[in-house]
Amino acid sequence: MAFKNEGADFRSQSHFTNEMSRFVGDEVASFSNNETAAGAVDDMAEKAVRVSYEKTKSKHKDIKAQRKDIASQIKTQEKFLKEEKAEYVKAKQELQDKKDMLEAKMKSQGASKEFKEEKAKIKEQERFLNDKASNIETKELKLNEKRAEKKDVKKKENKERKKQSAKLNVANMLKAKKGISNEVGGIGGVTGDAFEDGKSGLVGTFLQYINPFYYLKKLLAYLGSLLVPYVLIFATIAIVLVMIIALLFDALSPAIAVHDAIEKFVSNFTDDNTFVNTSLSEDKINEIIEKANCDETQEKVLRFALSKVGYPYSQDYRTSGNYYDCSSLAYYA
Repeated sequence: MAFKNEGADFRSQSHFTNEMSRFVGDEVASFSNNETAAGAVDDMAEKAVRVSYEKTKSKHKDIKAQRKDIASQIKTQEKFLKEEKAEYVKAKQELQDKKDMLEAKMKSQGASKEFKEEKAKIKEQERFLNDKASNIETKELKLNEKRAEKKDVKKKENKERKKQSAKLNVANMLKAKKGISNEVGGIGGVTGDAFEDGKSGLVGTFLQYINPFYYLKKLLAYLGSLLVPYVLIFATIAIVLVMIIALLFDALSPAIAVHDAIEKFVSNFTDDNTFVNTSLSEDKINEIIEKANCDETQEKVLRFALSKVGYPYSQDYRTSGNYYDCSSLAYYA
């Protein structure tokens, strides 16, 4: 390697990045006279590898979906096959019990036409059960084929995942190498400090992947993508509720206004839910009688009635002179 052949000096006054930069610089010069040629080649190679990585990623995703679909089919087939086997075992046992009973009857009672017909029915059921057993066997073979297919797809999935991981690692390596090549070629200054010189190169990539905030940002971005739909749903529900409340308030506001008006009107006549005696003044009574244009007898009746305005209503105490009801007021007047 050129790095060894150059005889790097690692004494205390020499920095490792100086020797590494010199090595990459020699590699850059081997491509062309342009010192950034290696960086350009690395950039092109990185882009090509990333395109291939995306294709592999998409293919891996399709194979994974195919494997899940096959696994779902296997699960369904296993469920139905298990039920069918249970039914077959139960039917076979019932048929065997019938055969045993028939044989016992034939031994004790002898052969008869009735027993022959029943025996023929049992043979027919046996043929049906044999067909069912053959059908179950065929389904088991198909199920095993599905299981084998799942294994093959699983192998393909693992193979594509390994390809995907390898291509991603190669792309990251080319990215880091491109950063160092560009710095050595003059795009970035070299200070001799590994952390300063390597921020956009290999050291920068390494520092990025060991930085806990890098993973924290990815986690927050992932959580944000999960929470955004729920936040939108909550906001939509809140807006709808606000609109419904506004419509209800707008619809009920006339009723509230009527209620307030009635309450205000009633408050003029009540105090702590007890009617207040509000009598007419003498001037008011005279004014009403003057407008009534009545004779002397009518005036006495009307004046007496008007003088009792504001007295409390009661049927029990209507003869006391302090309470009146309709009939007592008319009677006394």
